[in-house]
Amino acid sequence: MNLTVNMLFVCLEEPAPPRIERILWIEQGGSRIATIDIQDKKAWPILHDRTFLEERFASGAIHQLKNDPYQHLHQPDQAFKHEYRVQRDEAYELIQDIVEHHEGELFFSWVLGPLVQKAVKAARERKRSSAEGGCEKEHPKVRGCSKTTVYQYLRFYWQRGQTPNALLPAYDGCGAKGLKRTLHGPKRGRPSKKALQNGLPTGVNITDKIKEIFRQGTRIFYDTPKKRGKREAFERILARYFNKGKDLAPDGTLIPIMPSVDEMPSFRQYQYWYNKEWDTARSTIAREGMSAHNLRSRAAIGSLRSAIPGPGYLYEIDATVADVYLVSAFNRRRIIGRAVIYVVIDVFSNLIVGVSVSFEGPSWIGAMLALENMAIDKVAFCKEYDVDISEREWPSHHLPREILADRGELLSKNSDNLTNSLHIRMSNTPPYRADWKGCVERHFRLLNDTYCSWVPGKVDDHPRRDQPDYRYDAKMTLHDFRRFIIDCVLEHNTTYRVPEDHLDQAIIAAGIDPYPCNLWEWGINNRMGALNEVTRDEMRLALLPRDEASVTREGIRFHDTRYTCNLAERENWFGKVRSGDRESWKVPIIYDPRALERIYLPLDNGKNLEECKRLQKDVGKYRNCDWFDIDDMVELQAQRARDAASRELQERVKHRARRDHIISEATQKTDEARAEGETKADRTRDMREGLLTERQHGRIENPWPIQQEESSHASRPGEEATGGETPKTSKAKRVILLQKAQNGGK
Repeated sequence: MNLTVNMLFVCLEEPAPPRIERILWIEQGGSRIATIDIQDKKAWPILHDRTFLEERFASGAIHQLKNDPYQHLHQPDQAFKHEYRVQRDEAYELIQDIVEHHEGELFFSWVLGPLVQKAVKAARERKRSSAEGGCEKEHPKVRGCSKTTVYQYLRFYWQRGQTPNALLPAYDGCGAKGLKRTLHGPKRGRPSKKALQNGLPTGVNITDKIKEIFRQGTRIFYDTPKKRGKREAFERILARYFNKGKDLAPDGTLIPIMPSVDEMPSFRQYQYWYNKEWDTARSTIAREGMSAHNLRSRAAIGSLRSAIPGPGYLYEIDATVADVYLVSAFNRRRIIGRAVIYVVIDVFSNLIVGVSVSFEGPSWIGAMLALENMAIDKVAFCKEYDVDISEREWPSHHLPREILADRGELLSKNSDNLTNSLHIRMSNTPPYRADWKGCVERHFRLLNDTYCSWVPGKVDDHPRRDQPDYRYDAKMTLHDFRRFIIDCVLEHNTTYRVPEDHLDQAIIAAGIDPYPCNLWEWGINNRMGALNEVTRDEMRLALLPRDEASVTREGIRFHDTRYTCNLAERENWFGKVRSGDRESWKVPIIYDPRALERIYLPLDNGKNLEECKRLQKDVGKYRNCDWFDIDDMVELQAQRARDAASRELQERVKHRARRDHIISEATQKTDEARAEGETKADRTRDMREGLLTERQHGRIENPWPIQQEESSHASRPGEEATGGETPKTSKAKRVILLQKAQNGGK
């Protein structure tokens, strides 16, 4: 066995716990070895025969210990406090001459004793000369100079590794760290100023009973959605659990009677207990909710990017409302509001691969525009806005393997088309976990805070009353703002430095500047990407929503709008439904939610599309409307019908009851008139004459005079024929004539 100085070995033959010894000295050319027990506070070096130790090593009675309990002392001076180093130097100065110049002789008492006396004498002389020079308070924490002190320093020196750092003060072993204190006597801790003045202890010790009160009170008053402050919660705990009773106020309120603060726990004691025992994560969850805890208080030790092997494996998409007001392109004097920005970003390279700026508020339409932009050639796209770029400035025109969204517009059946037709896996973050899309969220903040901070019409987050309305500063149209955002994207792709914690060892070794465009190019060349390309028409076909329309006799009906096409007219679809040859049936369609004028019928499994145009009679009805407006209009009409149902029912019941009464009254009168015993033939005889009589009666009863009478004595037409009778007499006479006519002239 190769034995060395400072080697540790464990004696397994000893009763538990086993003794650990350190080799202090090996005689040169001899057979003696000095060791010391490093755990015994009264240990002293022991001389062993080398052959005996080697035999015990060979037999397994003792074995080497690899981990030194005092390994932490082998650190540079910067790891220890200055005052600890001062005490170490003072202590080592006492034994320096002994351990450095008398190695091997120290383990014999007749040699060590005189050396210790000499060291004590030298230390006292240094202390005396220091006091005469006025420096007696230079090191107030250095212990006194005695033989006991020297022997103790020597024991520390030998047990802890025979280095000057072995004499560092071991304050970490003081105070029974981690052990529960036993309560006895007056209050523990530093006495207050009041206690020092009066000589009487103040305050109370925190017992197990008080701790249980703290637990219950914290759950009731602090860990609640009411979000009380900690001090208010503590005072409510005192009011509930430490009151001496309650007093009835004049208004009937029970007011707790509180004892002196010296008889209750202090807020500092409660704070100490809370920080030491209570689970702060539990408080955050109870006060803010699990979502807020996960978003703001959870540990942020993971990294999504580390699992992305190359470009195109994962894109993140999200939308934000731009902090800039825009003006109308048709009338620049008119302010029209803020646009919605969609951004699609590659997680591996941080390259912005798709963008859209429109007034299509966060919805599938806005996402659809951004996803289309993701797949098109960016050089041609920028050319549409008079921006000339190279392929390297914006190299992406590909489909990813997976898209990560935030449970918004992509959490719908519309996104299923991307999975089924383009084999793009759609993923969504949990609710209220925007931090799972860290890349795109971070760049939204960069966009609003950096690029848009000086744009006219920028929203002021902290407006003052003495400042003009920032909306009146709007200068750009939607077209202008799109060009602005395109330039921001180009700047980001070529100048944004990806943080170093997002770079792996291979990227760092490649020595490239960590710009998104460089990382994209490096990833394409050195990593297996998941890129795929499609044409614009293929992408649009996969993005446009699909639904079913009904073939009716009035046309192909979809969302209360009717269409026709050449195929339907050629095959007489509408005539078949009207004639009853066939009932109405469903047909699959593809439509653009922004364009109401046409829909498309996919034919031959989608290989061909049949365009259907809106009927002319629906053009005026839904002018300047989109699908969402139509749905709202239909729903509004249905809602109005539901709201009016009660009133309509009441009106129908009222009129039906009135008609039933009229019928009942007429029936009663007619039945009474038929009681004279007339036959059915008598009732139907002379029907024509009766009709003429009724008609003449109607003409007499309801004439339409044109000119008003000039006076009440003026003659009327017909008065000469009646001998100048008054109107009242003439009317009575006409009634008599009518009755005679009805009675057959009798």
